[in-house]
Amino acid sequence: MPFTQKHPIILPKSSVTALIIEHEHLLNLHSGTQATLYALRRSYWPIDGRSQVWSTLKKCVRCWRANSPPVEYVMGDLPAARITESRPFTNVGIDYCGPFYIKERKDRNRRKINVYVAIFVCLAVKAVHLELVTDLTSEAFIAALRRFIARRGFCVTIYSDNGTNFVGANNELRELRNLLQSDDHKLATYSKGQTTFLAPLASRIPERAEHPK
Repeated sequence: MPFTQKHPIILPKSSVTALIIEHEHLLNLHSGTQATLYALRRSYWPIDGRSQVWSTLKKCVRCWRANSPPVEYVMGDLPAARITESRPFTNVGIDYCGPFYIKERKDRNRRKINVYVAIFVCLAVKAVHLELVTDLTSEAFIAALRRFIARRGFCVTIYSDNGTNFVGANNELRELRNLLQSDDHKLATYSKGQTTFLAPLASRIPERAEHPK
């Protein structure tokens, strides 16, 4: 072992020590904290060495540029439906999952058909309501919405993606509000609510219900 390592020069906490640390840091091509401390201890023994080396290296502009922290994006404001106290399923997010294959009848010659599951997620308490739908048409979704409203009550706001079944159902409900006739007049009361269409995966709430951890 060299004499300088056996009997190193003790360095107190001072500006001179910071200059020596910076010199060793540059000689070792902007090495990290541990490598710079090892190189420094070949000739010196700084008091509280790791802390002094770390505080000196964090002021190195070149190292800071090379190891700059990633940009942290500011989270957008949550919609009022997510933070307002309300009855469960007053504000919901809707999405489909599937298809699932089920047997049409109990007979021997039964065949398998495709069905989907409509997921209604409460935006306030994250409660989940499931409804079976036979296809991706607007009529099938309206039927599922009827059953949901009969069980959970009317919604104030519905969030969904721009699926043709959701958009078509929204247009039909608007027409029902103007017609107010036949057996659909009770469901037309739902038109007091608001339907908000988002980009796919924008809300992430129904999608998380589809794939729970």
